[in-house]
Amino acid sequence: MAEEKILVVDDELNIRKAMATVLEREGYAIVEARDGREALHSVLVDKPDLILLDIMLPTMNGYDVTIKLRDDDRTKDIPIIMVTAKGQVSDRIHGLDLGADDYITKPFDLRELTARVNAMFRRRAAERPMQEQREESQYIFPTAPPDQTFETFVVGPANREAHEAALAVAENPGVIHNPLFLHGEAGIGKSHLIACIANKIRRHYGPEKVVYASSELFEERIREAILTHKLDSMLNSFSKLVLLAVDDVQFLARTRSQQDRTLEIFMDLYERARQVVVCSDRPPEELNELTELVQALFSRGKVVELLVPTPYHRGRILRAVAQRNGWNIPEPSLIYLARNLTANVRTLIGVAKRLAAEATLTGKAISPDVIDDVIAQVRSLGSTRL
Repeated sequence: MAEEKILVVDDELNIRKAMATVLEREGYAIVEARDGREALHSVLVDKPDLILLDIMLPTMNGYDVTIKLRDDDRTKDIPIIMVTAKGQVSDRIHGLDLGADDYITKPFDLRELTARVNAMFRRRAAERPMQEQREESQYIFPTAPPDQTFETFVVGPANREAHEAALAVAENPGVIHNPLFLHGEAGIGKSHLIACIANKIRRHYGPEKVVYASSELFEERIREAILTHKLDSMLNSFSKLVLLAVDDVQFLARTRSQQDRTLEIFMDLYERARQVVVCSDRPPEELNELTELVQALFSRGKVVELLVPTPYHRGRILRAVAQRNGWNIPEPSLIYLARNLTANVRTLIGVAKRLAAEATLTGKAISPDVIDDVIAQVRSLGSTRL
């Protein structure tokens, strides 16, 4: 059975219901809109796989709706079949020139409508493997860790402002807080937050609309594109993004030419109202290794500092991580660990993971003495990483 979603746009209820009924029998999911503006809203909210669009609509006609859909990178590839009483050859040519993929004149046979819809999806299915293969072969970037979402992020006084800003840009990318610059000490949640943003936007707009990478990997991909003479193609693919999220921008290349190239990409996305999110261990004005232009761009939007969590907040984070991973660590032990190990949260979680593993292997309870021994080992290493 088909799983595709179809948006039916017509101001006449009986026509909408007739089309919906016959297409639902084919297994399609149907959403409806009564006018042009409602149709544009539904496209962004419901994300249909195909649009059946009347031309003579209230608030905005089908021609104008098509123009807006084709001008927006988020919707430009959704197939459109115009279904209208405007049957002149000039009307048909005009609709197809604006970007419609097919054109049906009212009155129409519902069997023909079904056949046209099925044919459209067959063509799309045949084209998809080739398109996916082309996209997979170049500019490969990792996806954000799937478990790092807003649902798993533990909010407290140290990160509440950053969490609110991150959630705002994830829900309205490119509209507010652009660029969003997160900074703070290592291991306190910056990378988790940009992964939250990347995962939420990826789920809503699709994986091809998100680039998520460390600064080193991002610049490595740019260098590869230059060496293979594919930079223009790469920049064109970036122009279709909804989000560019780059971690640890303090490690951007120190060479002026490389930074200028990276700045061009950031600026192009910013000017296109695409969301840019970066994080660093320091605020923009303290990144002396970056050019003034790069610093100025990062300072242009929202700059938020994540602070070191309090022991209570650290305990809540540990409890949430332990529950999510099924670690058999008593809550008093988690609280004791959070209060007595002052390393960053990343290291704190690493120690808890180690304690859970030891408890599983030995079958022994995790006592304060055991925790003290592990803390002493961490401190003796003189490192915040395990």
